[in-house]
Amino acid sequence: MWPVCRAIEIARAFPHAEVLGIDYQKPPMNRFGGDIPANCRFEQDDVNLGLEHYTNTFDILHARIIDLGIDDYPSFLYDMARILRPGGIIILFKPSVRLWQCHGRDVNGEDVYLPMPEFGPRDDPPGYQLQKVMCLVNHAVRKRGGSEDAWMYYREMLEANPNFESESIKIRWLNVPVCLFPP
Repeated sequence: MWPVCRAIEIARAFPHAEVLGIDYQKPPMNRFGGDIPANCRFEQDDVNLGLEHYTNTFDILHARIIDLGIDDYPSFLYDMARILRPGGIIILFKPSVRLWQCHGRDVNGEDVYLPMPEFGPRDDPPGYQLQKVMCLVNHAVRKRGGSEDAWMYYREMLEANPNFESESIKIRWLNVPVCLFPP
């Protein structure tokens, strides 16, 4: 689903708000015909080049599945703080491009998850084809200079940024089980 779909959904749900969708690539607007709400517009932009032109513009920022395209995540968060109006909120959504295994519980009774091991091109354990695909995606992201793991350090990066108050940072994790079935 293109980010344009999410922006249109938000614009329809909140007709009193102005919605701006930004993406690195121009979305296929012809797929949506003339059914784009009047309170919704789109811009093509590379957020890695900075966001100064949006300083103090937004009440809510929703960055969804953007980590893989960010070259310097702490700088990106600094830019997000700069374009956010005082009292605004940032919603960061990022699923992991890894499969994780539960390895028991910690002393507080919380599940402990560790990444599944990566497999080489000759390895073929039954049921792990999906993990092999995930590993290939992860390698491609690292090769272009990105980080699949940025989401693991959101709290540290936000707390290190002087534009965020540490007591106002709230991070919620959602673990979605994925079962691997033998072929």
